Parts: sequence; structure tokens; C-alpha cells
Amino acid sequence: MAGNETSPARAGFTAVAREPRVIATEIAWRWTFGAAALVLLTMGALAWLDTLMVSDTDRLMLRSRQPILMADALSHILAGSGARLLRILALLLPSIAALWTVAATVGRALTLKSLAPDANVKARPIAGLNFLRAALALAALLAYFGSAFVASTVAGRGETLDPSIFFVVFVPLLALVVVAWSTLNWYLSVAPVCAALDGSGAMAAFAGAVRLSRRRMATLSSVGFIFGLLRAVALVAVFMVSVAVAEAPWMSAAVQIALLVVISLAYFVVADWLYVARLAAYIEIARRDAAPEVAPIAPVEAPSPAASEALPEAVPRES
Repeated sequence: MAGNETSPARAGFTAVAREPRVIATEIAWRWTFGAAALVLLTMGALAWLDTLMVSDTDRLMLRSRQPILMADALSHILAGSGARLLRILALLLPSIAALWTVAATVGRALTLKSLAPDANVKARPIAGLNFLRAALALAALLAYFGSAFVASTVAGRGETLDPSIFFVVFVPLLALVVVAWSTLNWYLSVAPVCAALDGSGAMAAFAGAVRLSRRRMATLSSVGFIFGLLRAVALVAVFMVSVAVAEAPWMSAAVQIALLVVISLAYFVVADWLYVARLAAYIEIARRDAAPEVAPIAPVEAPSPAASEALPEAVPRES
């Protein structure tokens, strides 16, 4: 990196400051998807609760405020409801994944076009990459339950379960799932930048993201650390303010809930702003990686007087 070049993180913040509308675009598509997903989850939860059968005895035990009786009532109510919950999730999760794919494709195409107006932004490769991210998230979720099933099978001894064996098996499997998911998801999140700058397809953009990470690993890691640290600081600040609001004795419950909602929304705005700035930093890194490196021209030194005297004199041509 030349000495007169700014850092990619600073370039990302500068790009967002030049195009403040990109933050509104990011917030619009993320919050629209979040609201729609919340509605679908609420509908799924209500549909599942509607299938539960609650008898008069169960209601009486729940109102007894005795922990043992309440636990017995809940176990009786939830008995046999697992299959119904799985059927609802089998419909709900793919629907949310498809909704996220559409929203993320539209939103990411608009943000990339604002941050890189000269880029060849196409919706098809971005849609393919987002579809892969959604499928990867569903696969990671299934792998999580599969890890728990494998661990419980290994740790099971008849009708009992050995907790120590369960955790010895489950924790490494879960760590493997998390590492694999986070690595592939990071490549897929950077790949739209490569697709926009190179005009390539989804798989070619994914391969370009892998090559970019190998060549610019130190720069990408520093940018990720900076924005991760800023987001962690914002999260800690939000947590401390939320605790102060929740413990304020002079506030009513309604005021506390309203303030907590406002604080949460403010954090989401900051998180979206940092995400867009990091995306702009990745664009800057990809541009610098694609730019040809010009080798410095060595200065031509004048010959010394001794060398000049040693040179043979030119013989004049006869006319």
C-alpha cells in the first residue's frame, strides 16, 4: 500500500458519508424483512399454540403456582406436540429463507450500485449467492440438531443420558459446524462485491472472494477487527443503558418498554451503518487488489567524470 493511500476502513466511512442514502436503503430492506419474518413467526407460534389441548386439570395446576404441579401441567400440554411443531417449522423456515433471499438480493444490489456506481451490478449472481447463504443457514441449523442427536445417541445408556459424554461429543461437533458455517458465510457475503466489480456469475464470484481473501488476508482481517470492535462497543453501550433504564425506579413499566424499544432500534441503525461501511471497505480492498501494480522506475544516474573519460570518443563519419 502506498504511503498516500488511506486505510480501507477510513475509505469505507468516507464512501458512506458521500452516499448517506445507502444507509437508508440498508435499513429499509433489513427492517422490512425483519418485520415480515416476525409476522410469519408470530403466525406460526399461534398456529402451534392453537393445536395444544389444555384441560381443566391443567389450568388448575398452572394456577396453583406450585413449580412441580406447573411443570407436570406443561409436560402434559406439550406431550405429542413436537411433531406438529416440526411440521410448522418445515413450512415456516423455508418461507423465511426465500423471503430473505429476495429482500437481500434487492437491497444488496441497490447498496452496491450506490457504493460503486461504475460497477456492473447484476441481480442474478447476487440472488444465487443469497440463495446459497440461506441454504447454508438451514443446513447449519439441521447440522446443529444432528450434532445433538449424535451426542445423545452416544451418551445414551438405556433411558438415561450421561451429561459428560454428551458434552464431550456435542461441543466439538457444534464447534465444527460453527466454524464451517461462519467461514463459508463470510465468503458468500464478500462474493457480491466480486460479482459487481468483475461482472461474473455466482460461483465465479465465490471463487473470486476466496482468492481475494488469500491475497489480502491481513487487510481484510484488520478491517473485520475494526468494525467488529466498533460493533462490540456499541453493543456494550446499549446493554449498559438498557440495564440503567430497566432498573430506574422512577419510570413506569410502559415508559421503560418504550425506551428499550427505542434503544434497540438505535442499535440496529448503528449496526446497519457499520455493516454498510464495512462493505464499502471491502469494495476498496477489491479495487486495490484488481489495480495493476506499477513497479517504481529507478532513477538514472549520470556517469561519473572518470567513467566519462574512459569512454572512447566517437569517430566522425567521413563525408
